[in-house]
Amino acid sequence: MRSRNISTNIRRMTTDHERPKRRRVELGPTGNTVRENLARFRKLRSLSLRELSSRMTDIGRVLSPNALSDIEMGGRRVDVDDLMALSIALNVHPASFLTPDSATKSELFAVTGARNPVRADHVYEWLHAGSSPVAGDIVEYLEGTWRPRWFRESKHARLLREYHDLQDKLYDEKDPAVRADLEAQLQRLHDGPDWWTDGDD
Repeated sequence: MRSRNISTNIRRMTTDHERPKRRRVELGPTGNTVRENLARFRKLRSLSLRELSSRMTDIGRVLSPNALSDIEMGGRRVDVDDLMALSIALNVHPASFLTPDSATKSELFAVTGARNPVRADHVYEWLHAGSSPVAGDIVEYLEGTWRPRWFRESKHARLLREYHDLQDKLYDEKDPAVRADLEAQLQRLHDGPDWWTDGDD
């Protein structure tokens, strides 16, 4: 009987020794922003880990209290399905998870993939598709091919393309009279009733 116990203990020790250790999750700056915002939003909603886990289960995306704790502590990544479900469970904009919490809009933050720190307000506007990218080719971005089809084919998108074409002409034009006419056209477009349509025809 004693020899059997010794044998079992040896097997357990061997198994524990050979079992690969769990690799530590290495988060980038945006991953850390997500985990910090998760903890912040949960506390703003006055939810415990168990209560948020229950909400996640109710909407069909199961995350245990321990899994949520691991995310907040930086021991687990958030995939895009988790992020969307968490946004619904916490009733926040999905992009808000990626947005650094800053007291001032001029504060600089590291953004995964950007070579230099980026102002907080620039990150916010970019994430909400309201401004130029924080990195990359500005012309390619302004073409708007990354937007959904319903927006690309809308009246608002056509106005944007017309506006950018006029801006290009204004940039190259030297004649003061022509420049004045182009500036007036730009102003009329911007002030027109169709400018603030959010892509609706």
